[in-house]
Amino acid sequence: ARDCGVIKRRRLAAGVMALMLTVVHPAVVQTALAGGGTREDSVTLRREQVEFDLWCSTMASTLFLQMFRMSKPLFMKLVDIIRADVATCDWHATCATGRAVPVEVKLGITLRWLFGGSYLDACAMFRVAESSMIMWRWAIMRALYKHLHVRMPTDQATLLRYNADWLRKQAYQVFTGIVGAVDGILIKIRCPSAAEAAKPAKFWCRKGYYSVNMQAVVDAHGRFIFVAVDMPGSSHDATAFRYSELYRHIEQGVYDGFYFLADAAYRCVGRMLTPFVGALTDEQSVFSFFHSSLRVTVERSFGQLVARFGILWRPLSCAHRRVPLVLNVCCALHNWLLDNNEPIILQPPSGRNSVRQHERPYLNADDVPEDMLPDNDADVQGGRRLSGMEGLRDRLAREMFHDRIMRRPYTRGDAVARGAAR
Repeated sequence: ARDCGVIKRRRLAAGVMALMLTVVHPAVVQTALAGGGTREDSVTLRREQVEFDLWCSTMASTLFLQMFRMSKPLFMKLVDIIRADVATCDWHATCATGRAVPVEVKLGITLRWLFGGSYLDACAMFRVAESSMIMWRWAIMRALYKHLHVRMPTDQATLLRYNADWLRKQAYQVFTGIVGAVDGILIKIRCPSAAEAAKPAKFWCRKGYYSVNMQAVVDAHGRFIFVAVDMPGSSHDATAFRYSELYRHIEQGVYDGFYFLADAAYRCVGRMLTPFVGALTDEQSVFSFFHSSLRVTVERSFGQLVARFGILWRPLSCAHRRVPLVLNVCCALHNWLLDNNEPIILQPPSGRNSVRQHERPYLNADDVPEDMLPDNDADVQGGRRLSGMEGLRDRLAREMFHDRIMRRPYTRGDAVARGAAR
């Protein structure tokens, strides 16, 4: 019985091997049927790679721009930036093709994956094995993160430069201490396993899918200057922001004298300047209008990010621990393309796979983290306690309406009247 089992296993292995040889290369089967041949007559199976320079020369510039979201010279510039950090000795590819995969091919396949293309199609286009791509894809991502990493500035010179950029965007230049605009966005992910997250259910957001809450800050040009992916999708924007590194820097007084624009999902405390909500006076309405006209920069940046990087159109299928790396690299590439004046090629998805949270005020103090509540030494005005930022908001509203706006009379009633006239 034991000999019969051994014979059956050998016959099965021989059948599988014959099938593999037939599928991989018919010349091997022909050589075996002809009598085996000598060592010199054996067929060497090697995958012929595509020469990237030759491939680029045959492609139109517009098609290259659509595929990689950047021009050919800018692509080669990015290759030179990461070349030293990408291993040139790829033993797996060397065994299959006779030589290592060029850095240009590695970067091209990784970018196609980030911009929404299938890595299988990219591997077939450049004739690279899928197993090789999986091995060095994350090496490319780490190299991009190293050289293009989004860093929140803390030095006064950079903060003053960011503030000057925001001042140039304002007609009345009332907001004199802006560093950036803050907001959160929900990014779809696959359901994390119990080994990846202690409580996978926390990643189920109120929109009805698994996601992570990404907090970001942008400058006046729409560049991301801070990205935090620390909290699951069920977290409120204010809670996610509280656990970010930026909030710790604010508590340490790094940004004293400056402030960040935020929507009504955040509290007007710390260094966060939010709009008025509820029944508004003319002063408050004017303030909220101009506040929103500046804060919308972060909304526009989120829209460009999602439309440009097709990997965000569907749930991220990578390991949960790699999600922050993917999002940071996407934001860093977005900044790099803006810095190099590349045109924005937008290909929005058919459905809203990545949706930002609705702006909504807190209904009661129980919804607000304790650390985000007003300080005890806040000023008292009109029978209620005001935090330092709320006092600043009221002062800016009065100054904006009486000292600046009244020079060119424009009130909430005028806007309604103009709308009715149209």
